[in-house]
Amino acid sequence: MNVVWRARARRDIEAAFTYISRESPSGAQRVQSQILHSVEFLAEWSEMARAGRDGFRELAVPHTKYVVIYRVEANRVLIHRVMHSSQRR
Repeated sequence: MNVVWRARARRDIEAAFTYISRESPSGAQRVQSQILHSVEFLAEWSEMARAGRDGFRELAVPHTKYVVIYRVEANRVLIHRVMHSSQRR
C-alpha cells in the first residue's frame, strides 16, 4: 500500500522540527526520524492504529508526544496531519 502525505502533514513535521531544534537540534532529528519510521509501518499495517472520528485513524508515535492522523483510502494511506498530543484534534 502506498503512503501519501498531504501538504499540511509535511508542514506539520517541518514546524515541529523547527520548534524542537531551537532547544535541541539532535532532539528534533530524533523526533522527526521516529515519526517517519512509524509512518513506514502503515504501508504494511494500515489498520494498526486506533480508529478515530470520521474514518480517521490516530497513530501515537512511540517515544514522542506526536500523533499521526491518517485515513485508509483504496490502496493508499493518506497522512492528513502530524500533531503534538497537546493540540486539539
